[in-house]
Amino acid sequence: MLDVCGDVNTYDVHGSDDVQAVELALTLLRTLELNEGLQLAAQ
Repeated sequence: MLDVCGDVNTYDVHGSDDVQAVELALTLLRTLELNEGLQLAAQ
């Protein structure tokens, strides 16, 4: 992830993007599981 120039600021930005992407993926996963649970409960 570290740029060739070794810019620490750029690396920090990439790092925070990674964290946000992981959190977003986990949130979507929980939402899908919740929707499945509601659908099963409705049947």
